[in-house]
Amino acid sequence: PNPYLVGLRFFEDIEDRWNKGRFGKEWEECEDPNKKESWDLEMGEGREKIFEVRRRYSDRFFIEEFLTEKLV
Repeated sequence: PNPYLVGLRFFEDIEDRWNKGRFGKEWEECEDPNKKESWDLEMGEGREKIFEVRRRYSDRFFIEEFLTEKLV
């Protein structure tokens, strides 16, 4: 796969997750697949999170922190 496309998918996933609040303890502990599928807290923090990630994470730590089952 194209490495630029992989990076783009990472950032799209981060933006979507932080826009919808799909992170944190409550999200991780939710065991209801239907609830998780429709989960949207309308937080709108995705773009801000992308810029934070770009500032704070090296490539290695970025992958370790943000690689999800969905992306694999």
